[in-house]
Amino acid sequence: MGSNHYDEEPDFSAEHPYAGRGTYGKTQVDGFKAEAGLGNAKQSLRDVEVEAKLPNAKFNNEVSPNKVSVMADAELMSLSAKAGQVDAKLGLGVKTGASAGADGVEAKLLGTGFTFGNRMSVSVLGSEIGFSPNHYDKEPAFSAEEPYAGIGTYGKTKFDGFTAEAGLCNAKQSVGDVEVEAKIANAKLSGEFTLNKVSAMADAELVSVSAKAGPVDAKLGLSAKTGASVGADGVEAKFLGTGFTIGKRMSVSLFGSEIGFSW
Repeated sequence: MGSNHYDEEPDFSAEHPYAGRGTYGKTQVDGFKAEAGLGNAKQSLRDVEVEAKLPNAKFNNEVSPNKVSVMADAELMSLSAKAGQVDAKLGLGVKTGASAGADGVEAKLLGTGFTFGNRMSVSVLGSEIGFSPNHYDKEPAFSAEEPYAGIGTYGKTKFDGFTAEAGLCNAKQSVGDVEVEAKIANAKLSGEFTLNKVSAMADAELVSVSAKAGPVDAKLGLSAKTGASVGADGVEAKFLGTGFTIGKRMSVSLFGSEIGFSW
């Protein structure tokens, strides 16, 4: 497996266990925050930030002219990443509460909900994908198709690779170096048998939202992707949407939600 060489050493920090509480704002009653956990590790390199957390709990509230919020969270574990405008988290949590202020609105119940404002996000049971939109001089590129279906072979011979896919709806939007895609009720079957790769993969997906910015990609969804792949670009193994990829692209997935990083 190859890796890139960087001019600077990545920043890394870790703490275990940890706990803290305090107030913030112009007065001691504007905001309150308390957090505790078994372990927390962070690593950053240029504009990419990765963080992993073990069991942790957090509570915060704020009442000020700019924001009113009450939020409580208990998280079993999580792995999060941020690159540019896109951020994602793969985990299991029960974050519950609401927030309304100058920066937007957030509402969550048992780790499922949304954020709308300076940052846009959707979350399901603690896994989340978010996007912080910027203003651009030109209109973003957008495409959509419904329903869709396709089948075909590829490679030097008709027996090298096979793929078939069908679904109710697929929509894509790109702006700058950020790509966002949404799919509704789709299924895909693929296989390849060549000198460079051997793979067999089947996927049935209920719904998904995916985003890619630079080396980081993430997907929030529910699927039963099952199969394995071994080749020059790496190894992938999945069962009912849960598994991993190791190689030029590294990823972990849980029931269809996924977070990945390309070297």
